[in-house]
Amino acid sequence: MTTRHPSASPTQIRFGSRPAIAAGFVKRQEQDELVDAVFTRVEPRTVLTGMRGSGKTQLAAAVAARCEEEGWPLVAWIRATSRKEILAGLYEFALRIGIDAPKNIPLEVIVQRLLDRLRSAEAADRLFVFDNVENPDDLRDLIPEGAGVRTLITTTHHLDWDGLGWLRLTVGTFEREQSISLLCEHTGDTHRETADRIVDALGDLPVAITQAAATAQQGGYSLSGYLDRLSHHPLESRMSRLEGANYPDAVGIALLMAYEQVLEQLRTKHPQQERIAVSLLDTLSLLAASGVPTHWLLRLDGDSDAVHDTLSVLKSASVIQESSDGNKTIIPWLQGHVYRETYLNDQKKLDEARTCAATLLGGIDVDRLENGEQRQDETHHLIEQFLSVTSQDYSQSLFSEPQVSSKLAETLHDATSLGMSQLALGLTDSVTRACDALGPHHPDTLASRNNLAGTYRASGRLDKAIPLYEQTLEDSIRGLGTDNPSTLTSRLNLAGAYQAAGRLSEAIPLYEQVFSGRSRVLGPDHRSTLTARDELAGAYREAGRFDEAITLKKQILADAMRIMGPDSPGASAARSNLAATYRDAGRLNEAITLYQENLDNVTRTLGLDHLETLASRHRLAGAHRDAGRLDEAITLFEQNLTDFTRVLGPDHPHTLSSRGTLAGIYRDAGRLDEAIPLFEQNLDDRTRTLGLDHPETLASRHSLAGAYRDAGRLDEAIPLFEQNLTDFIRILGPDRPDTFTSRSTLAGAYQAAGRLDEAIPLFEQNLEDRTRTLGPAHPATLTSRGNLAGAYREAGRLDEAIRLFEQNLEDSIRILGPHAPVPSLHATISPAPTGKRAGSTKPSVCSSRTSPTSPASRVPTTLTPSPRAATSPMPTRQPADSTRPSPCSSGTSPTSPASWAPPIRKPWPGGTSSPAPTRQPAGSTKPSPCSSRTSRTAPAPWDLLTLPLSPRAVTSLAPIGKPAGSTKPSVCSSRTSRTPSASWAPTPPYPHFTRQSRRRLPGSGQARRSHPSVRAEPRRLRPPRGSRPP
Repeated sequence: MTTRHPSASPTQIRFGSRPAIAAGFVKRQEQDELVDAVFTRVEPRTVLTGMRGSGKTQLAAAVAARCEEEGWPLVAWIRATSRKEILAGLYEFALRIGIDAPKNIPLEVIVQRLLDRLRSAEAADRLFVFDNVENPDDLRDLIPEGAGVRTLITTTHHLDWDGLGWLRLTVGTFEREQSISLLCEHTGDTHRETADRIVDALGDLPVAITQAAATAQQGGYSLSGYLDRLSHHPLESRMSRLEGANYPDAVGIALLMAYEQVLEQLRTKHPQQERIAVSLLDTLSLLAASGVPTHWLLRLDGDSDAVHDTLSVLKSASVIQESSDGNKTIIPWLQGHVYRETYLNDQKKLDEARTCAATLLGGIDVDRLENGEQRQDETHHLIEQFLSVTSQDYSQSLFSEPQVSSKLAETLHDATSLGMSQLALGLTDSVTRACDALGPHHPDTLASRNNLAGTYRASGRLDKAIPLYEQTLEDSIRGLGTDNPSTLTSRLNLAGAYQAAGRLSEAIPLYEQVFSGRSRVLGPDHRSTLTARDELAGAYREAGRFDEAITLKKQILADAMRIMGPDSPGASAARSNLAATYRDAGRLNEAITLYQENLDNVTRTLGLDHLETLASRHRLAGAHRDAGRLDEAITLFEQNLTDFTRVLGPDHPHTLSSRGTLAGIYRDAGRLDEAIPLFEQNLDDRTRTLGLDHPETLASRHSLAGAYRDAGRLDEAIPLFEQNLTDFIRILGPDRPDTFTSRSTLAGAYQAAGRLDEAIPLFEQNLEDRTRTLGPAHPATLTSRGNLAGAYREAGRLDEAIRLFEQNLEDSIRILGPHAPVPSLHATISPAPTGKRAGSTKPSVCSSRTSPTSPASRVPTTLTPSPRAATSPMPTRQPADSTRPSPCSSGTSPTSPASWAPPIRKPWPGGTSSPAPTRQPAGSTKPSPCSSRTSRTAPAPWDLLTLPLSPRAVTSLAPIGKPAGSTKPSVCSSRTSRTPSASWAPTPPYPHFTRQSRRRLPGSGQARRSHPSVRAEPRRLRPPRGSRPP
């Protein structure tokens, strides 16, 4: 998400929770036909149709079990009640087999990659079961195909399946002899005539016959006794007409009698267990029909042993089932339907059942789990439940329960923090249901919409995030007032989204309002006020308002030293942030002094081999490079690479990042003969350890191609750029920012090689795509237009070039102001994410090839560590359509920040926050603290936790913190945090380096332009910010 990648190519994959085969499973003719279709005739598509209770799912489960027994390499069971559930299941399966899934790539795209892989895979026996397809249209374009792939679905819908290319097998009732034999064998009663009367009343429906046998056996009834109870039951229980199927009245009574029998038995022998049984049935009948995690159910009562015993009794009575892996407990659909129509037939009982189910959901605490994969699994279970509750008409009233709507908000936040944002986006309908149930101004509505906006932002969908943030702020003002802390939090979130979208003129006034409001309401020393000041400083910095930013950063450093001490992690972070701001402002001597002071402090307090020491050395080296002191910078970078190799090993991501950084500065110094072997080694290592399609691999290829180009080896550079563009289109799609970046890079290489007839169509396509996706006045569009104008001029098409240049000048003056740098033909191509603030004239702090005249497009770095996850990447800033990945980066590329996991911090041994800034590829669960693409600005030294709007108490005036030792922030706490400020002090990440846009030719005193005519198109790279504490 990203996401986990358990086993890339396991020998045997068993995916999903299928029902266990029922005891006394009756072999039927349909089973023989199904076995023949799957095993003998290798039918690619088979559908089992029939009324509910006919045994379709049991037949499919029996085939799946046989496939597993015979060692088939792949057997997958996917719940198919809705298209969202199908997509979620296939997406999870894609992750299971190791398909890379950056969080900014839509779920549908990942699923199509999975289907493509299946089509191209070598022939093998593989089975996919889609159980309980409610709408056949939901399977459109999602049916697995390939050599040896069999797809089996179960459904109640009787369509022209044959005409749709499916082999249809109709599953009917038992044959009469099968029904009679099952009853007699299970009860030990040989009165076949009585058995015949019972099965006739039940219409030979398999689920009813099986239930009747279990009830008679458990109750010790003779067949005649059971028939008497069935015939004279006092309660009328007619089955509803379902999907055109008419059930005999006795079917509903038989299923109801099963509940009565087991509850009466428990009431007599174990009264406590009867209460537990009712709670279990209430919960199972309202939550996902596909089942509820059994370990959740064990928490329904303080006595888990009693719950376990009760579950065993219910299973033996055939009232409930367990999944084949034992992880889920399932109530069969018809049994659940009868329970809801009888036991929950009045409002009071329904309310009690809803409260029980809501209490179970609300009690799931993801953050109590220390293992990251367990947290992801638990969050996935919650997403699965919410998807089902949303699609099941009888469950939707649960959203009116405070615990459910609150848990929905928490789940959105947890999923986003854990890199599962694409799965979380499946909950949009759930948020709508909750809003409908509670109203637009309810705290849980505000929390859910806010966190959904954060999920969109984490997925790179600012177009969806910003309107949600705007609506949340509007509703917060209307419902809570202008100065309510939660309203201020909503305003802060909207400001961050505007900033991420490059709309600084709208973001800064909001930041100023938040800072002013929090200072007035909470006081100047409140952590939330300090956070707001740091955010405002970051926005000033990005806008090129360095004097104002430096003033605020100095105040932050003074406060950090006063509150936490001069050697504290918080003071170190504040010092590093101030140094970075000096650096952006071109005050490099002051920046270097602070960076050196930080390095001395962390070396003294943490030791030479600590990751924060290496990080501080990295930042200092970057400042030396900005100042043109390449000899000092190279010495520090070489030392870092040596230390990382020694401490972590040659293949560790941090080591690869450090090697990429050193290669970049060798290139800066004109030492291409030393840079290229390092870039080549990084590409080989990334390909070997991560695979050809991983973003880091593409980035490493991009860096190597750029080095080849700088060395004049265009014949070697262009094929690499071409391969990258092909891969980006295939992996991400044609309309992704990274694809635009890659296309611009290739166009620039063609232009450098004099192949203008190939360059111009690419520049034209980029301008068209940027205009369509961002609008004609976006900075990235202006840059694309400038690049095309330069190519036209070089081709002698001056009329077309002049028209574009004139349009760019007019738009730039209107948008950026008369004194802002204007996208120019003469700006050099940016190989990497730039680190330059809007309006700044300083070259990118990360890009080693950005022109100092290029307009700044860097996004701020005021990121906050999330306490809900275990890694801490600091996404970097890269201009849209940047034409080269950072030469100092670990091979990171023109991939958008959304492809990386959100910024998170992992507790460091000894109780402190992880000092090393880390960069994490999508899908990775391991931090990469040495990436040179990480922002050089540390988070504020305050508790900058990315928290959801409080789902329970949005009016809380206290800072939302977390108790010492807890791994979960209070999402609603109205009490002040027990955690000392210092315990939340973040540590600065690796710096965002600047590569001089002009460099010396080897052996000469001449400076040359890195590349003519093409300018990097600015990109929105501010990492997603979640909710902020009030």
